[in-house]
Amino acid sequence: MISPNTVSRRRIPIELTRKIAGRLGIRAPSIYKHLPNKQTLEAALISDGFEQQAELFEAALRGSDDPLPALAAAYREFATSHPHLYRPMYEQPLDRDQRLR
Repeated sequence: MISPNTVSRRRIPIELTRKIAGRLGIRAPSIYKHLPNKQTLEAALISDGFEQQAELFEAALRGSDDPLPALAAAYREFATSHPHLYRPMYEQPLDRDQRLR
């Protein structure tokens, strides 16, 4: 079911946009004074999500003798702990032409 509280086709929840704005000390609509469009915000969030996931994967591999189950567990952990990042990262193909400005 698609939530009405979305900011884009990738379904970045408006609550996440508000949270980011709050951490920056601005209101959610003001984000677009700093970023050219919603797609750039999405690209930044998705990039950050992949960086976080890579850190979890690296940590899982460091402490494991069997890499496949360790990676699978780290993948599941990321997906369940960060659904707000996981969903936009994986629910549709990435727009590789979108560049951060």
